[in-house]
Amino acid sequence: MKMYIEGNKVKEVSLPVLFFKSEDGKLVYAECPALKIVTYGKNLKQAKDMFQEAFSLWLDIVHEQGNIHDVLKELGWKVTKTSIVPVEQTRRVPLCLVADKHINLSVPALG
Repeated sequence: MKMYIEGNKVKEVSLPVLFFKSEDGKLVYAECPALKIVTYGKNLKQAKDMFQEAFSLWLDIVHEQGNIHDVLKELGWKVTKTSIVPVEQTRRVPLCLVADKHINLSVPALG
């Protein structure tokens, strides 16, 4: 898991995202515990697309607020002058896990 930040702007992200099916098998959920983002789609591709859209919206809001460091602290990340580290989060992995992988999101520089 990596997050590259310049000033208060997120430049690039690589995050673990869990994909799992709903109990009835009709939906696929995408969850990133480190950022507390959850979304879903009708299949794995749609869930991935929806996650990328949800992350983009999250990032827009964070950039509007102007302080990524404060937002990450609120989410439980350890923020120092030289590093930003997510807190290890324990969660019960669903029995219907579809995929557990890192999604690399390149974030265009704003400004």
